[in-house]
Amino acid sequence: MKKETKRLIALIVIGLVIISFPCKSQVYLGISGTNKGTSQTIGWLSDIGIDLNVNYKSSLLKADVARILSFNIGKRIELSQNNFNVTPYIGIANYRNKDFRAYDIDRKNEVIQINETGLIYRLELGKDWYMGRLYIEGTYCNGFYFGAGIKAFLQ
Repeated sequence: MKKETKRLIALIVIGLVIISFPCKSQVYLGISGTNKGTSQTIGWLSDIGIDLNVNYKSSLLKADVARILSFNIGKRIELSQNNFNVTPYIGIANYRNKDFRAYDIDRKNEVIQINETGLIYRLELGKDWYMGRLYIEGTYCNGFYFGAGIKAFLQ
């Protein structure tokens, strides 16, 4: 395995170990639509507002749009008594896509495979309900992604 993949796996394992500590928390599943495809999330929200999650962004139809696997940590900040909140995240991401620019010029060059590890920044504005959250998000990782989604908290 490549060095970047090993680092990403190590961070995911560390996150899962942290999640396994007993404390008052909720596990959740989320799905969202973005301007470049879809996003799926599995995460853990602690009683003090710390949010750890693993997120996968991908395109449904385009090979030149990145597939991003990321491990994120954020802090939920309450905005009002009506359960509106904002959550800024930072994390590490594995960014993969195909670059067709050289191939499109003369059809003799090969398609370039891009596989990088870097930081990901995300901001989420949401409204909590009894068993879930409806939210809008903005993400930056080698490009801007924005969209809307829903999270379901599991008991």
